[in-house]
Amino acid sequence: PGPSTTTLNGLDLQPFAENSSIEYGGIAPQDIASGLLPEGDYQVCLRAYDYNNLQPVSPDQCSNTFSIAYPPPPALNMPACESSIIRTAPQNILFSWQTPMGIPAIAQPRYRFTIVVLPDGIDAISALENANDPVYTVETSNTSIVYGVGQPLLQTPKQYAWRVQVYDNSEQIQFQNNGYSEPCTFNYLEPG
Repeated sequence: PGPSTTTLNGLDLQPFAENSSIEYGGIAPQDIASGLLPEGDYQVCLRAYDYNNLQPVSPDQCSNTFSIAYPPPPALNMPACESSIIRTAPQNILFSWQTPMGIPAIAQPRYRFTIVVLPDGIDAISALENANDPVYTVETSNTSIVYGVGQPLLQTPKQYAWRVQVYDNSEQIQFQNNGYSEPCTFNYLEPG
């Protein structure tokens, strides 16, 4: 038979990670064993060996270079970054974000929304990463939440930071930046 094309996924490559005769360049055997290659450009090269004496019987045959890129995290829409929100009674704030582009159809995206008070002199990322007691965290399959009377009351005048993390509920897809959006901040103010 002539040349043919075979498509392999991470599970197909796992047995090769256990083979000590495999040579890796730029990645570790653990990357193959995990079934999830890091982002980057790759090329797969194969060489045939004689089964009886393990002598090479062909030169390296290499694939075209291919890229692996993870889908980006969500983009935050509302409220706009660095905006001011005037307190209303009852409390009613729409938070929304955009589904990341390039999510494969097999993915089951879920979102983890987090909001924290932004202390003076602390940047939004540090406040979100180090918050032991966020104001509110919720997981959803929707791309928006209404922050209303059922959520903790936001205090005025304060500055808040929020972000969304996307993750694949089926654990098949990895996202850039571990799925974390860029954070946004807003000032929550009294009317008038």
